Amino acid sequence: MVVSKTRIDFFDADAAGVMFYGKVFELCHSAFESFISSQKKYKEYFSSQEYAFPIIHTEASYFFPLIPGEEVNIEISLGEIKNSSFSLLYQIKKAGGEIAVEAKTVTVSVEKKKWQKIALPPFVKELLQTI
Repeated sequence: MVVSKTRIDFFDADAAGVMFYGKVFELCHSAFESFISSQKKYKEYFSSQEYAFPIIHTEASYFFPLIPGEEVNIEISLGEIKNSSFSLLYQIKKAGGEIAVEAKTVTVSVEKKKWQKIALPPFVKELLQTI
């Protein structure tokens, strides 16, 4: 499991004064990017001329509102690794440890020229094993 800390910003809030529901995926993706960067694989993962890793499925369940100014922990864990895809599970927890949001993303590996599925590159499988 990987843990990332962040704060809910005012500009993330909707008219009700709570974080807009769609922003959860920005928080999750930012935490994943921080993890990739910490492993010194940012350029290889996000800027390859050969392959890309689009997210093809997302889902989230919301349990408590997130309020601007709140500090939260985003816990990332590996769901599963398949030949050409992987899933990540996220829990966004409030300072007291309550789970505010659970989310899931599914990412597929594609070859950029034809935009067709390919096997996950070995460096991605190795990277995922460290989560």
